Parts: sequence; structure tokens; C-alpha cells
Amino acid sequence: MDRLVKPDVKEVALTFTRGQKCTTTFRLSNLMHTMSVAVSLSTTNPSLSFPQPFSILPPLSTSSFSLILFDPPDHPPLSSPPDFVTVRTPPSPSPSSAPTSSISFSPSNTKTLEVAFLLSKAISSCDESDLTSLLRSAAQSGNSYFVSALIDAGADLNNIDYNVQSVMSLAIQSGNIDSVRILIDSGFVIDNSIDWLLHDVAAIDRSDLMEVLCLGFREIVVNLVDFRGRTALHVAAICRHVDSLQFLVSIGGDPDLMDHNGWTPLHCEAAEFLIDHSTFSKYAVTREGKTSFALAVEKGHSHLYDLLQLGDSLQRAARLDDIHAMKSCLAEDGRVNGWTPLHRAAFKGRVESVKLLLSHGA
Repeated sequence: MDRLVKPDVKEVALTFTRGQKCTTTFRLSNLMHTMSVAVSLSTTNPSLSFPQPFSILPPLSTSSFSLILFDPPDHPPLSSPPDFVTVRTPPSPSPSSAPTSSISFSPSNTKTLEVAFLLSKAISSCDESDLTSLLRSAAQSGNSYFVSALIDAGADLNNIDYNVQSVMSLAIQSGNIDSVRILIDSGFVIDNSIDWLLHDVAAIDRSDLMEVLCLGFREIVVNLVDFRGRTALHVAAICRHVDSLQFLVSIGGDPDLMDHNGWTPLHCEAAEFLIDHSTFSKYAVTREGKTSFALAVEKGHSHLYDLLQLGDSLQRAARLDDIHAMKSCLAEDGRVNGWTPLHRAAFKGRVESVKLLLSHGA
């Protein structure tokens, strides 16, 4: 069926005024020369309504229709994707039909009008503080369309809220990569005292977001520490996010850095990947005097024992009470202190091994 009516706009702009009923109008024209057309209007947004949702347009006539937002909230009723107005246009009954005859609707010809709440108009009454608050909400919800529009309208993208979280941190936590790119392109500035962005990404295991951040912020500090002294690598290890671990190490993440408690990422979660890249944290101890091996034992990670301690030649020799092998290892400066051979030999009741280790200063 050919189009029966034509709207005068493709988008309907509704200007938002806080605390007041908001109204906008648009017009529909009947394109038929000899036939009236019945019009039925509806919208996908339940906050909006039409005072007169049904009407009949005479041939070649034009009528105006109002769209109203009753009882508006404190902020514009933003939605994504944008809302729509649907115009259904079944033909009207013929003039010869009796007034009491019911209207028989033929298959409807639908014309959809996009109701894009053009933010430049919808938030015209908002000040910078309001815009910034809305920007934070848009970033947190992962709505890149509104993030872009609110920045264009004057929102402060470098504002920090009372929770000490930046807009970028909220966008990262939402996982929306487009929002992150928009903030970078719009001039977001990292504050290293509070913006632990790689930590945020490591927590959700999004190496693609890490790549975007590293490309967008050449000055980003890979081994930046948070208030606990932890790097993003600590976070990835705690969460067991292998992809993030691999990416962070590939860009210079240091698996041997300790947090305020003396824990390296390896202590946080004894992981095979970090063992392969660590130079000393296999033997490092926390403030409680525990090595990665001790923590692996506590957590029941038996598959890591050989990698962390039991695979060492001296450890193996002590466990087997192989005095000859132990002497050979000690001659090659094998480690004798900490949670290593002495503990293992004593645990196994290897008296001769204990004596030998003690004689070498264990």
C-alpha cells in the first residue's frame, strides 16, 4: 500500500522543563486526494501520551498532534535506544457507509517517527552541575549516545564525585568500549591519585579495554598502585583473570612488586603464568612470613607445589633424605632459609637432612 500520510518532521524534540508538564507538537498531512484517512498514534515510552490518539484527516488536509510528558521526574526520561511514535493509517469507511456502521480496518500502513530526545533542547534548562550528574549516570549505564550528547551540551567530563570516582572509571565498569573511546577523544585527563583505570579493567578482565586505554593514554602508568599498594596485576591475579595477566605483563606489568602487606601478585593468587615471569617472588615472604608456597598449601593449590617449592632440587633432595644430592645443591648455593628445604626435611622427619641444612646456616 502507498503511503497515506506524511509527517512534517523525522524527529520529535521535547524540551524538558523540571517540575512542569512538557509538550511538543508535530503535524501529519493526508496525501490522499479523494479519501479521508483514520490515524492512530502510539509511543513506546509509557511516560508519554497523546491527548487525542485517534483522528480522521480529510483529503489533502494537515492536522497538528500533541505529545505530552505528564508528571515529569527531576531529570529527562532518557532511554536507549531512542523512543518511537507509531502512526497507523487504516483507510476510513466510505462516505456511503451508515453512521452506525463499524469501521473495517484493512492491513495498516505504518509510518514510524523516531522520538529522539534531542538533548541539546531537552536539557536546555539544566546547568553544568545537572549535565555532569547526567553524564555520570550515562557513563555508568554504558550509554555512549548520551555520553557524547551530554559532553557536547557542556558536561564536565573531568569532574570527581563524592565517591571519588571519575566518569572514565564509571564507563570502564560498565564495560562499554564506545563510551571509553568517546571520553578519551573528548579530552579526559587521568588523575593518578584516584584513577586506577587499569585496576578497573583488570577486575572485569577486558584486555580490549586495556588496549584502548594504553593507546589513548600513552602516559598511563602500568604499575600504578592503589591505596592498598596493589597494581593492576595484583587485581588480575586476585580475580584469576588470565587474559588481563598476560596483557599487563606484556606491557611492562611487574609481577614482583609488593603491596602494603608485602604481597606480590603471585602471593595474591599463585598462578603458573606469573611464576614463569617472576624473578624472585617465588621466595619472597609476606609480613606474616609466608611464601607463595605456604599460601598455595593453605588454599589447597597442590598443582602449584612443584612450580613453587617442591620442584627445587634441594627441596626434592630434602624430602627424599638424599644427603649426597643435598650436598651437591648446597655446593651450588641452593637456598636453605625460609619455607624451603629445612621445613620440608623436618616435616618428613629426615633427621640427617635437618642436621646437614642446619650445619649450612639454615
